[in-house]
Amino acid sequence: MKKYVMIFILLLLLLLSACFRIDNSTDKVVNSPHSKSAVHTNGVKDPIDIKRNTEEILDYATYQRLYEGFSNEVKIDGYHFRGSSGGIDAIRVDENLTFSKRGWLTTSGELSPLEPTQEMYYYENEDENRLLTITIAYTESYIGSDMVFYNVSHGYDINKELANNEIIALSYKNLIINILQTTSNDLEMDDTQNAAASIIEYLEKY
Repeated sequence: MKKYVMIFILLLLLLLSACFRIDNSTDKVVNSPHSKSAVHTNGVKDPIDIKRNTEEILDYATYQRLYEGFSNEVKIDGYHFRGSSGGIDAIRVDENLTFSKRGWLTTSGELSPLEPTQEMYYYENEDENRLLTITIAYTESYIGSDMVFYNVSHGYDINKELANNEIIALSYKNLIINILQTTSNDLEMDDTQNAAASIIEYLEKY
């Protein structure tokens, strides 16, 4: 009888030990050699990584300095700066188009204070037959820095006059940058790419 009691106690201890290991493993941190951030196995992002992203977000005052200096510092070969929205580009929109978040494209969603979240710049080539429209939009969320998409419309079976444009979209920290080329002649892809390179060089100062 004593022998069976000892076996039972031993099995019970083994079972409790296994449960303890399983419980602790749910909060284990995994560091992948292909990942820059540590992620818990339960899917929760490491707080250090969240803090780092928050620190990289540009505040609105920095965004203002960025757009105010843009036209003086961003030079695009073969193009001249023709104008901008000048910090007063507050646009009223249907709230449904902003996922019911705001009625004005401003930081508060209201007209006052006047803090628009987009600025537009126009660069025209020397022959005045090609225009680069550059939009810089401010968001409150960290996005990262990358090319988001490159949309070239020509080469498809659609009206050539309607498709004579291309767009490069970039993200930088919490900003979205859109570069649109429109022209009455053939597209010059190098022009859009050169504009993107000049803008990236400027953004990286902030």
